[in-house]
Amino acid sequence: MTTNNELFEQIKSAENEYMGHAIYPSYGEVVISGKIQGKPHDFDHTIGYVVQIRKGRGQFGSDQYLVRHPTGVLATHENQSFWRVDAELAVDALSRFSPQPKDEGGDTEYTVAEGYPETGYIINLTDNSPINHSPAFGITMQKT
Repeated sequence: MTTNNELFEQIKSAENEYMGHAIYPSYGEVVISGKIQGKPHDFDHTIGYVVQIRKGRGQFGSDQYLVRHPTGVLATHENQSFWRVDAELAVDALSRFSPQPKDEGGDTEYTVAEGYPETGYIINLTDNSPINHSPAFGITMQKT
């Protein structure tokens, strides 16, 4: 059996499908995220399966993805890029997770940050939906 680090390298090197805007994975599908500022870029923090998507509720109007990582941690990802993991590698990756997608089901209620519970897999944005505030940022241009 390969180590988590070896599997992570295989996943990074594979022909994973990029999921651009409005392309959603299936419930429990294994994904790899792009790099996350302040987090290690490794198996435990970058690989996960998707348990819920909240459309338009993330920073800058992005979708919020609730992703279960191999350590069991459930993390909220916003303003984030994802790629579908190759099917064969996804099976190997899932064998290292606890819990498994079948243990949670697509109808589990999840609560994020300030206590906003939602049930279901893809949650559409409504007028009453809480939206995460986007941080202020600046862009500097230099003419040379």
